[in-house]
Amino acid sequence: MRMAERPTRFYDALGHDVRTDPWPDQGRSSYVLALDAFTEGRAEDAASLAQMTVQEAQEAFHLYTLWLVELPALLAARGIAESALAPERLDCTRVKHELESGWTRYVGLVSRFEDLAASGGSDAPETLELARSAWLAAHDPATDKLAALFALAAEELGEASVGPLWD
Repeated sequence: MRMAERPTRFYDALGHDVRTDPWPDQGRSSYVLALDAFTEGRAEDAASLAQMTVQEAQEAFHLYTLWLVELPALLAARGIAESALAPERLDCTRVKHELESGWTRYVGLVSRFEDLAASGGSDAPETLELARSAWLAAHDPATDKLAALFALAAEELGEASVGPLWD
């Protein structure tokens, strides 16, 4: 009897875990898959898929924390007046702090979900939803702030400035 493949595995070429479901199924949320695995009594798979949500979010977290500091500096270096940037810098500092706090909460809740999944805790689904919500509450304002900075660049420096800023 063939054993079912684990839902994630380490992929050497990328240096991190990847999901093993077929390519057409990759559009399904790792949160949904983790909850399905928990509901089906597959605690190890649920934990693995919950960790996948962290890995999936990690790139945005790292980029956003960097961009919230670097983008205002780049805009200043390209000639946007400090009077226009000062309020943005203060807001970026606040949003970055909230992003970092939200990330810590999110990762902690995912870890809590893993523990609950392992013990069959009935509040595991609620904990996973709290984790997802914590990430969205941290991620979305950072996305909005970065979009506002790119809009400021387009307004002050022209649309052509946006591509090089992404680069």
